[in-house]
Amino acid sequence: MKQDKSRDITRRIADENVRSAYYESRQDKRESLIDAQIRAAQEQGKFDNLPGFGKPLSKDAGYEMAGEHWMSNHILKQAGYLPIWLELRKEIASERGDVEAALAAYHEQALNPVGSSPTTLRQLEDHYFQLATAINQKIDQHNDHCPNTQLLNRFREDATRR
Repeated sequence: MKQDKSRDITRRIADENVRSAYYESRQDKRESLIDAQIRAAQEQGKFDNLPGFGKPLSKDAGYEMAGEHWMSNHILKQAGYLPIWLELRKEIASERGDVEAALAAYHEQALNPVGSSPTTLRQLEDHYFQLATAINQKIDQHNDHCPNTQLLNRFREDATRR
């Protein structure tokens, strides 16, 4: 009985060793095939005229902040793609002036009540509120996706409330 268990264990170990050696040899063949393909491409000069050949990778703006995602962001940038938070940042930057102008227009009317009606003031207030709410949604989405060092501040939606 003990001898049967011992033989069984010995067979299992031998089978495992055979399997391990088989997979290692397959891995070596796969690696050597890849190495051969790379070597052939190098000899044919297929890597000679690549953009940035012989130069270190550029450290784009945001390199330090991207951390482990730097390389993927770099590749995407080279392909003309921006991460969602950078796309949103551009949109926010282009809309920020409109929101600030709407708030300034409201304050100008509120501080100079001569010639302004309550209806006009209410319209300016509503206009600012709509713009602030819309841009704040983008800011929230931006802040959810960007590195912590790149967070943006929201607009006060109640800035026109007295």
